[in-house]
Amino acid sequence: MASASLVGGAALGPAFEKVFSILYETVKDVITTTCMFESILERLKSTIDVLEPLVNEIRRSNRELDRPEEVIKGLIEKMEEGEKLVRDYSKLPWWKYLMRYRYAKKLSKLEDALCLFFGLELPVLNTRNVLETLKGVNDIRARMNLVGLNGGLLCAIPAPPDFPVGLDFPLKELKLQLLKDEVSMLVLTAPGGCGKTTLVKMLCHDKQIKGIFKDNNIFFVPVSNTPNLKVIVQKLFRHKVDQVPEFFSDEDAINQLEHLLNQIGQNHSTFLPTPAPQNNPILLILDDVWSGSESLLEKFAFRIPNYKILVTSRTSFPRFSFTYKLKPLNDEDAMVLFRHSATPQDGSSYIPGGDTVKMILKFCGGFPLALKVIGSSLCGKPEGVWRSRVMEWSNSDHSFLSSSTSSDLLVCLQRSLDFKDDEIIIKKCFLDLGSFPEDQRIPVAVLIDMWSELHELDEDGIHAIANLHEIAIRNLANLVVTRKNVSAVDNCEDFVLQHDLLRELAIHQSSLEPIEQRKRLIMDISGNNLPKWWTEQRQQPINAQLLSISTDDVFSSSWCNIQPPKVEVLVLNFQTKNYMLPEFVDKMNILKVLVVTNYGFFPAELGNFQILKSVPSLKKIRLEKISIPSLCKAPVRFTSLKKISLFMCNIGQAFRNYTIQVSDIFPKLLEINIDYCKDLVERSRDAFPRFCFTYKLQPLNDKDAMTLFRHSASLQDGSSLIRDKDIKKILNVCRGFPLALEVIGRSLCGKSAEVWHSRVKKWSTGRSILNSHRRLLDCLQKSLDFLDDEVIKKCFLDLGLFPEDQRIPVAALIDMWAELYELDEDGIDAVANLHELTSRNLASLVVARKDTSDHLRKYYSEDFVLQHDLLRELAVHQSSQEPIEQTKRLIINIRGNNLPNWWTENRQPIGAHLLSISTDEMFSSSWCNIEPSAVEVLVLNFQTKNYKLPEFVGKMDKLKVLIVTNYGFFYAELGNFQLLESVPYLEKIRLEKVSIPSLCKDPIQLRSLKKISLFMCNIGQAFRNCTIQVSDALPNLMEINVDYCNDLGELPVGLCDIVCLKKLSITNCHKLSALPEEIGKLENLEVLRLKSCTDLPELPESIRSLHKLSILDISDCLSITKLPKHIGELHNLKKLHMEGCLRLRNPFPPSTKNLDQLELVTCDEEGAKLWKPIILTNLQVEVVGKDNNLNWLPVQDF
Repeated sequence: MASASLVGGAALGPAFEKVFSILYETVKDVITTTCMFESILERLKSTIDVLEPLVNEIRRSNRELDRPEEVIKGLIEKMEEGEKLVRDYSKLPWWKYLMRYRYAKKLSKLEDALCLFFGLELPVLNTRNVLETLKGVNDIRARMNLVGLNGGLLCAIPAPPDFPVGLDFPLKELKLQLLKDEVSMLVLTAPGGCGKTTLVKMLCHDKQIKGIFKDNNIFFVPVSNTPNLKVIVQKLFRHKVDQVPEFFSDEDAINQLEHLLNQIGQNHSTFLPTPAPQNNPILLILDDVWSGSESLLEKFAFRIPNYKILVTSRTSFPRFSFTYKLKPLNDEDAMVLFRHSATPQDGSSYIPGGDTVKMILKFCGGFPLALKVIGSSLCGKPEGVWRSRVMEWSNSDHSFLSSSTSSDLLVCLQRSLDFKDDEIIIKKCFLDLGSFPEDQRIPVAVLIDMWSELHELDEDGIHAIANLHEIAIRNLANLVVTRKNVSAVDNCEDFVLQHDLLRELAIHQSSLEPIEQRKRLIMDISGNNLPKWWTEQRQQPINAQLLSISTDDVFSSSWCNIQPPKVEVLVLNFQTKNYMLPEFVDKMNILKVLVVTNYGFFPAELGNFQILKSVPSLKKIRLEKISIPSLCKAPVRFTSLKKISLFMCNIGQAFRNYTIQVSDIFPKLLEINIDYCKDLVERSRDAFPRFCFTYKLQPLNDKDAMTLFRHSASLQDGSSLIRDKDIKKILNVCRGFPLALEVIGRSLCGKSAEVWHSRVKKWSTGRSILNSHRRLLDCLQKSLDFLDDEVIKKCFLDLGLFPEDQRIPVAALIDMWAELYELDEDGIDAVANLHELTSRNLASLVVARKDTSDHLRKYYSEDFVLQHDLLRELAVHQSSQEPIEQTKRLIINIRGNNLPNWWTENRQPIGAHLLSISTDEMFSSSWCNIEPSAVEVLVLNFQTKNYKLPEFVGKMDKLKVLIVTNYGFFYAELGNFQLLESVPYLEKIRLEKVSIPSLCKDPIQLRSLKKISLFMCNIGQAFRNCTIQVSDALPNLMEINVDYCNDLGELPVGLCDIVCLKKLSITNCHKLSALPEEIGKLENLEVLRLKSCTDLPELPESIRSLHKLSILDISDCLSITKLPKHIGELHNLKKLHMEGCLRLRNPFPPSTKNLDQLELVTCDEEGAKLWKPIILTNLQVEVVGKDNNLNWLPVQDF
């Protein structure tokens, strides 16, 4: 029942629950008070009795989950009618048989409707909701797995291996042994680098295994050489539940895990959000378990039916009965894998024949890791290098087939580290990877920070990334890029993974010299067992430049003293809840980078932080999963710090309890990175004196201001003729404000030196803008002097008509500007102006979908504009320079019912051409009268559930464009719609998130209306109960746009009588299931757009009559299976967009060959195959790739 409530609650709201309850109580009452227990009433009551618990569960889930209501109008109306029928039925005298029969028949239909809905319609709705929910959950889970939330690798199944070789037969054997009834724990053993984990990945993705265990009941846990039992169990819990318990001990963790796994295999759960199937098999994979871990494995060996454990290890663990030993590759498979690794992607590499490759294969001994690494190291090398390497390796006489030990493999892999002299930096970077714990993700951002100081690579990470790619190419590590956008320059979520044997190789190579002479000192501490050399060291300094110390969950922060005067990078890895920075840090006089990472499950308290004040050269700090102490309580100053990065940290206390200003703590800080810090709450222009804790961000210093300004003004190459003296004067005006620097820099970009000098002379008399944003507005105002095109300047000012921090639809701007400035109706000029404003940093144009076809079809309905609130203020400020009566652009923001004084006192007509009125959720639609006789564009922004058009709209004799937008969460009822009949020149209406009243019930005629756009509206009533023909109400309508109107099931037939209609766009209306046959009457229709109408199964055959149709868009119509039989009669069709029609896979009708004017078809690859047999002279078939982003989503969810 819980699942029904969770899903059904998404569809059924309070209105449904209320009317169901009334009906239920009425039937009960009538049965108990009526003398004769009528069979129909008893049957209806029995039906409702069965349904009542389900409705109660839905009601409860709605309260708990705060579900928005979706209207189930038809069923609600039937139940309301049923309640009245029951009441009336009970009052009928016994002798009125005929009337009682009629009522009984109606009640029987009500019973059938209830049964049909709960038996068929609700399960279908639930199924769709479940699929949508699962898709969303899978997307989120995949994203979380990439980012690595809550530390370390979670328990999801790893991706399948890219190029597995020689593992098909071992997979069959392993699977056969694992599935035996008597096997509860199976140990997969082989030396390191033999392919154990690769084989397990293949097993996880095997169809039979996935069918038995299901994806969600296969747990994959890397264990490593220092396992933390509580962390492992916490990861297993996180794989199944949202709330992860905190365990008091290892025993407590194991007990709770056993309880969880028991619940997964049964039909109920105290942990899981939904019931698990009965007898649900579970597979726990413990990867990379080290020698001596038998006791750990025994703790996971629960007596649970259908529960199996698969262990991978270099050790066979004789204590356990069932073992599968993976053998190295045979010669044939080894050759295939080696050739694959030694051949570039273009296949151009020369691989020597004869004994050269055979000798190398002998050295590798069939170990896949050795084959891949050494093959990659030789990839692209000339034959001479190959022979030289073979001769060199032959002298060492190392064949390790017989020993099968990891040390032998290390010797083999070591040979792959032969780099050229100019590649030594790559070897150093590889060795640095050993500084991080085994089986953990290594953040790319950390490596960039380290390598920019250690190896003098660039701060932006370009060279670091290049080195990582080179390391990955050689199979020495894996670079994982979480965002595939090639234009992305942000590496904050990218990471590196490395095989544990390769990590051992890096550590081995770094430890060939004595402790005191090593340049890279890497220590793994188990418990409190410090290395002997550390405890015995007597004041002899170590020379390491990089020091890495990893401790486990029982380390007590008891440090011994060392002398680390040359350490430049310190990496501290730990797992405890409390961690103290070691005292010897204050002796690190040249320390530049500090990386502190908590690999435990919960954030840790970091102590001894104040010791960092003694480190004079510290430039960069990165903290992960740390509770940051107050940085302001003790007078700690980081005089050299330039960059601080906080990942998954608790930073709520970091800037509290001031005894020193933050700007004094970080006087030279240039960069702050905060990622996944969930307790970071507030940012504001205002300081909010009522609240004690504030961080005040300072303007840029002169150097950074110069850098940003030169970038914005395109002066980076240093070849500019602009005098530094002029630039410095402009910087003085901007006073370090990034927005001012960007906007004014962009406005001067490309101007002559004379113009620069003239502007500087004009601005030099200005005052400092440092103290208030009003002065910043004055500064920005100067940038508008360079909007040479007066129309573009007006377009910028028009953006102020829309509320702060809201998306501005491009389609609305096109409508406005076509009328105000005589720009083209298709929006080409408007979008060009928006691009110009964006290039000047005065706004941001966001193109929701990057599909090539969208550009070709001039389709802007999902694009929008964003604007900084300060730039909006600039637009409003510029528009309000004249008196109210004279301003051309009047923008009014009303709070509550507090109208401006001038409005209540005004007796004169206002001269504005554009009028914008924004009200909040408290406004009661109590308008005062004004005289807006010159208004051509009216923009109304509101947030209430009921909204009335103001009476003065009826006096707008010149009004051409009306835009009404509801920024509240729910649909709003729009009143006073009939006023629009009095507006003689109204040509365009755009309504957003509005319930449209009937347009035809009252004889309202909008004779001048040419275009109507409805976005996220309820339009089910708009064309019902007509007392006037739609064609008479809208006699000159030429364009209809309907977008995201979810209650549109069928296109009203009356719209097909508007014969002057040229454009009909119905997009993202997912419930649209049919177009009327009468659509063929639209003889003047030129554009028919049906994009993303996912339930639309077909186009009517009458479409053949649309002889003027030039553009047809059915892209993403998932249910369309065929084109109309006579589509070839669309003799004027030039463009057909059909990408995303996943079910349109049948051959096209023969008449398709008659589309002589067809110039462009956009489709996916499968669709392109269907067009191959069709030969048309001018046809170009373009395969469109999707741009998968979420920009197109509406601002608020429904």
